[in-house]
Amino acid sequence: MKNKQLIAYLLFFSSIIPSFGQVMSRGQIDSFSVAIYKIAKLNRYILTEKIDSAMLILEDQSIEKYLARRDYFYISKLYFKLGNASLGKSYFEKYISSPYTFFDEKIPNQEDFKKDTVYLHLWEHYKPEQIYAQLVRQRQTNDSIVLKKLDIRDELMKLKPYDQLFRFDRNQFKKIVSDAFNMPYSPDDTLFSQNCWKIQQNLDSMNRIELGKLLKRNNDKWFSESRFGYKASYSAFLVVQHSDLDVNFQQIHLPTLIQSY
Repeated sequence: MKNKQLIAYLLFFSSIIPSFGQVMSRGQIDSFSVAIYKIAKLNRYILTEKIDSAMLILEDQSIEKYLARRDYFYISKLYFKLGNASLGKSYFEKYISSPYTFFDEKIPNQEDFKKDTVYLHLWEHYKPEQIYAQLVRQRQTNDSIVLKKLDIRDELMKLKPYDQLFRFDRNQFKKIVSDAFNMPYSPDDTLFSQNCWKIQQNLDSMNRIELGKLLKRNNDKWFSESRFGYKASYSAFLVVQHSDLDVNFQQIHLPTLIQSY
């Protein structure tokens, strides 16, 4: 038992500290910073129609992996303007295949979409109906992803009160313990304290089951703070941290938990 407790302690102490291999090297940081700077200049050159300067940056293929959805659209528009429909379509396909939301507000009707000045240059290369249908599908897909994320976030945040029930202040729940075990209570009573932890262990077990279900709904990926928010991510961490009676559960989820750091 002592060995298991020691393993659990070491597992969770190490989970707080990201491993060296997961930290970006100085070279990676520099490459990323340079690429983002070049892309910012590229977008400015395109918007101000400094074509030659924009084309010089586009010759640098190292920026390709850092391009965002908006960048694809600008580059696509540039190539269409230069008469290179092949590259224009290539970058526009990357833009339209993005999983992010199109139409930030209400989805426009098809006729209004055709008149949108943002897309007018495309109609000699594409049928408006096809582009419109695909953008609507992407918006609806993204909406469903967002709803799923919010649902999982809310469920995660419900776990924390159960995790902290007797860890926070067991004395405030004297009546719960008294009713559950049909016994008198005293704040200094060892038996009372033991029974509190029996209940807490049952709650911890229920939380482990719920967390496992939520991980499956999240495609077995950890609940990153950037995606689900700090409170939800921390609630999930607490459940795993307090699973020292199930070290296998901790060992299974430790890799994904560390990865989130």
